[in-house]
Amino acid sequence: MSEFTVDLPHFVINTAFVDTFNFSKPDNIWHGVHNYDINQLPQLSCIRNMKSNLFYKQPEVWLTHKLPEYQIDPHTDSNRDTVIVIPLQPKSYDLIFLQDLGNLESEVFRHTYKCPALLNAKIPHYVDDKGIERLFIQISFYIKDYSWSKVKEWAKNEKLFDNRQQTNTVA
Repeated sequence: MSEFTVDLPHFVINTAFVDTFNFSKPDNIWHGVHNYDINQLPQLSCIRNMKSNLFYKQPEVWLTHKLPEYQIDPHTDSNRDTVIVIPLQPKSYDLIFLQDLGNLESEVFRHTYKCPALLNAKIPHYVDDKGIERLFIQISFYIKDYSWSKVKEWAKNEKLFDNRQQTNTVA
């Protein structure tokens, strides 16, 4: 586990619903990125049932469609504390962490997605994805008394997700 990401290979969500999902009306558009609120899908009850005593606000689940003509510039997440990203298309790409938000040359860590990953959203980060269409699921977390070291410990001990693949898998 790094100061930047934690891979979660046992965190699996059946994403078959994406094949028939209606992408015509995004719930939110942020810098050209279309976000769809999928919190109420029956398949995601495992997220809604996470240990609520750890959060000051319930987790939120978004299906995100990043169009190829846009790029998500370097940023830190101001509203959420941490996030699980589940890459759908492409399955693998690099997430780049920076020392200095305004300097693309200040790379301090590069994470290649191979599975769902929890990321330290409070460190400047971006994906060099201009010209690339991406589809992914984001699960945003709002943690009481947040610290990255606490989140890493919870992930290691599976406290945040008190279930593994068999109960996180949804149809």
